[in-house]
Order: sequence, then structure tokens, then C-alpha cells
Amino acid sequence: MARKVTSMIAILACAELAPAHAAPQRSSYAVTGQVASICSLGSNNAPITISTTIAANGKLDSSLNNKSWTISNVMCSGPSSIRVSAKALRRNPANASVPNGQSQTANFTATASGWSLTPASITTGETLPIGTGATYTSPAQTQNSAKAGNITVTVNNFTSVVGSNGNGSKLVDGPYSATITVSLSPN
Repeated sequence: MARKVTSMIAILACAELAPAHAAPQRSSYAVTGQVASICSLGSNNAPITISTTIAANGKLDSSLNNKSWTISNVMCSGPSSIRVSAKALRRNPANASVPNGQSQTANFTATASGWSLTPASITTGETLPIGTGATYTSPAQTQNSAKAGNITVTVNNFTSVVGSNGNGSKLVDGPYSATITVSLSPN
């Protein structure tokens, strides 16, 4: 019996050394965060290039007016802004000078529609028949919510640049090109 009592005391003594297990407690924590909005111009987000050849008569191809391109699978996960940028249609490669009465630059209007309530639109503003290669950018137009869809880019109103002295009513013959870029960014 003494042996049983000694064993029982040893077990009880060890039990006092073990930590007491408390009942599980529950707590609630508020988790907040913000995920940044993103935009994508789909799989083809390269600039649009307009190419044409001006014949010896110096006349611009009338089929360029109202020419359009569609940028498919565009999306923004939140509010966004769209802009369109363009360089004037210019002889490529450009000449260092042009004969009197001729030009190697034509201004035009590029419009990106289908995204914002008001289309993004810019008219290039070259003033010299030689041209500068400057980029012209539209004001931002806003889409106030997330959106997925297509954007249509249209060009029109091509006019040769006439200098202050009346120089430039006829385009120099040769290859011409212009670049249009559509930019979409989260707000």
C-alpha cells in the first residue's frame, strides 16, 4: 500500500507542474486593404501607324479619311482616363527642305471612341511645311467605373500644312507615315 501511495503522490506532484489549459478564446480583427486598379489595352497595344504614298500630283489619298482601327479586349478594373497622341503625317524619311509651294507634312485628327462618354481626340498642330515630328496629346477623358470593351480609333480631316507665306499647298511625292498612340490609365 505504501508503494501505491508514493506513486499516487508522485503523479499528483507532476500534475501540479503541468500548465493549466484555458478554454479557447475568440477574437475578431478588422482587416482592411486596397487593391490598386489596373488597365490593359489587350494583346495588341502597339502604336497605330498610318502609311501612304503621295503621288507626283501631290494629292493625299482620300481613302485615309474616316479610316479606323479597333483595339479589342480593353479593360480597367476601376475608374480610368484615356488619351490619344499623334504625330502629323510626314514624309518618311523627311527631306531637309521642301520646294516653294510644297509641303511634306499633313495635319489630321485622331479620335479614340467607345471608352469614355466623350471621345479622346487630338488634331496635330504642325505649322511649318517641313514639319517637326512633334507629338500632340489630347486632354484626358474619364471613364468613371470599371469597364471592359473595345476602343475604336478613327482618323480624318487631313490637310497639308501651309506655311505663313502660303508655301505648302502641294505635298512632296514619296512615302509618308504617322503614329497614333492610345493611353489608358487608372485614376
